[in-house]
Amino acid sequence: MRGIGAAVLSAVFCTVVSASPHVKTESRTAFFGEDVHIEVSSESEVVFKPRTNRSYEVPLLRAGSLVNQSKAELNSLGDLVLKDVQEEDEGIYIIRDNRNSSRQLVLVVRDCALEQVVKYGETYVIHLNHVEGPITLEFRPSLVRVNQTDIQTSEPPPVVLYNQTAVLGKDYVGRLSVSDRQVTLHSVRMTDEGSFTVLDREGLTKMKNCLNVRDHQSFLRLSYGENLRMKLFLHYSNLNVVYRPKSDNQDRVVVDQGVLVAPLDPQLEGRLTVDGSELRMKKVQTSDIGVF
Repeated sequence: MRGIGAAVLSAVFCTVVSASPHVKTESRTAFFGEDVHIEVSSESEVVFKPRTNRSYEVPLLRAGSLVNQSKAELNSLGDLVLKDVQEEDEGIYIIRDNRNSSRQLVLVVRDCALEQVVKYGETYVIHLNHVEGPITLEFRPSLVRVNQTDIQTSEPPPVVLYNQTAVLGKDYVGRLSVSDRQVTLHSVRMTDEGSFTVLDREGLTKMKNCLNVRDHQSFLRLSYGENLRMKLFLHYSNLNVVYRPKSDNQDRVVVDQGVLVAPLDPQLEGRLTVDGSELRMKKVQTSDIGVF
C-alpha cells in the first residue's frame, strides 16, 4: 500500500505541474493618443480584459489574424498595434503564443505626465509658468466606474471651465480662480478628479495636469462621556454624511443633501448636530463606535 500511495501522489503532482503554463507579466504605461505595440507571432491569440470589467473578454487576434479592426491593426513588422489608446483601453492583454506559453500585458493609460494628489476639501494649484494668457482651461473627468458590470465605456468629453474671461459651470463658480501666474481650485471634491488642460491665448495646448482626490482618514479615541468634534472640510450644506456603527455595520444617513435628517436614529437623537464644517456628538458611549 505504501508503494501505491507514493505512485498516485507522483502522478497527481506531475499532472498539476504540466497543466500550469508559464505566464510572464509586463506592465506598461501609455498616454492618451499613443499607439501601443505588442509583439506577436503568426499563431498568436490576443484577448483583452478591460479594467472596468475583468470578467468580460474582447478577442483582438486569433491564429495571427485580426478579429477586431476597430481596436487594433497589424503593422508591417507583424506587431499588433493598439491605435490611439484611451482610458477605456486600460486592462490586461493576454497573449497566447501556443498551448503552453502565455504572456500578460497590464496597460495603464494616463492623460498627462504630471499627476498631483490632493485631499478632499483642500486646494489644487496649477502654476502657469511660461504660458501666454489669457488662458483657456479644459477639464476631462476620470472615466466613471460606478457599475463594474457595464461593458460599454466611453471617454467623457472635455468641458471648458474657463474661457479666457470667465469661469463657466455652477459647480466651479466661487471655487475656481485664474490669475496670470496660476489656476486655483478650492475645496476639491471627488468629482474634480481628472485631467486639466491649459491652452494659451492662441488655443495651443501648453500643459496637461492630472488631479487625484483622496479621502481623509482620522482615527479618534475618546473617553466615555466626552464630546466628539469632527472636521468635515466643507460646509455641511454641500455634503452627505453617513454613519455606520460597529454594532451592526448598517449605514445610517445623518446629513442628506446638506440637511440634517429628522428624526435621527434614536441612538443619535438629541446628541448629534452639524455646524458649518464640523460635526458634533455629545457624550459619546461605547455603542457609538463606528465610522462617519
